[in-house]
Amino acid sequence: MEATDTSPLEVEVQELRSQLTQERAFFRQELRRISEELQTLRKFVKELTEFKQQIDSSSYSGQNGSLIYRNQSTPKMSPAMVDKNLAVPQEIVDIVVDQLQDDPKALIQCSLVAPSWVSPGIDLLSQPWKQFVAALNTSSTITELYLKNVGGSEVDIQETISSFDFLEKLAYYGRHHRLYYPVPAIIFPDLSIKPPRSLRVLDGDPFHEGDPATINLSLWPWLFRDDCRITSSVSEIESIAEHLRRLGPSLKELQLGFWMTLDENGALMGLESMFFEHINLHENCKLQVLEITNLICFDGLKFTESLQMIPRILHYLAGIPLVEIKFDVDFREREHYRADNESDIDIIWLSIDKILDSSGFLSLKSLRFMMSDVKHYTAVIPRAITAFLPLCAERRILTFSSLDLNALPA
Repeated sequence: MEATDTSPLEVEVQELRSQLTQERAFFRQELRRISEELQTLRKFVKELTEFKQQIDSSSYSGQNGSLIYRNQSTPKMSPAMVDKNLAVPQEIVDIVVDQLQDDPKALIQCSLVAPSWVSPGIDLLSQPWKQFVAALNTSSTITELYLKNVGGSEVDIQETISSFDFLEKLAYYGRHHRLYYPVPAIIFPDLSIKPPRSLRVLDGDPFHEGDPATINLSLWPWLFRDDCRITSSVSEIESIAEHLRRLGPSLKELQLGFWMTLDENGALMGLESMFFEHINLHENCKLQVLEITNLICFDGLKFTESLQMIPRILHYLAGIPLVEIKFDVDFREREHYRADNESDIDIIWLSIDKILDSSGFLSLKSLRFMMSDVKHYTAVIPRAITAFLPLCAERRILTFSSLDLNALPA
């Protein structure tokens, strides 16, 4: 009978063949990875070359009349804050830095496109905002400007913004992440510098500029002055109204945010009135949840006037079968608000309570107050608001939560 046992030599050959097959598969995978990285590198080099040509030929004017500056090079920035769309493998970053290490100007130009492409160990961006401004031609036809995480003083930024002759829209998110990294000391805006007369539309989030007590030291009061007709234009509001009409009954939840801005006499401008005059939410019979954000009663505004926005908004909402209304409001100690007359505040709260208990809000099941800066008032605030709104409390529709998602006692 013929032997069936495999000789040691054959076993060794089989093991070598298996090992060779595994190594081939590994090398194929590595080749695919290297090929993908090379494609990314070629794309990056192409974009960098095109950008450098724009800088050299004239000055960077952006695409389609828009210009974006985003400073992401701050060493202490949280990694989670880096734009993932700009992520490049570290190997490619090292290759680029090696190739351009003798050309600091090219590296700086690269950083204007995406500072995350530049190794954080390369100290070439100590003055990124000034480098950015130096590359601009502000007399060009740039009509839109987007600023985020901008370094430098407010006066520096003022001068740059005011230098754009044709600027119509400004999106300013200048100091969103104040807790993550140090920023230059705030300098009160120089009111002798005027915003561009062409500026009509602002976008941003003034509340996240910092503590409400220092909001008057930011750029927002400067942008709200003089000939700058801010907030969304009526044409934009009408386009929003058309969009909401198209959503129709499918729109179940809506979030609205209003800025508390002052007119030339120091009174609130009533921007919510302009919104509701052009957008009739009664056309949507299925709207169930409405969230009103940014009703922030910060220092420098009269609390009486800012609180009065709530009953005005509720008058517009009466008759809509809302199940829940959410208010994002910053409630603090009363003395913080500099109220003219405590009785005025009580009258406004009474007005709010009566409106919500009227036939216009029969379907309302929850009136939720979402509060910021409530660390020291988690017990005081619910008791105070419950006392202010006895009719709502009797209906058991009052609920409370904090913006940090820590539940507050009802």
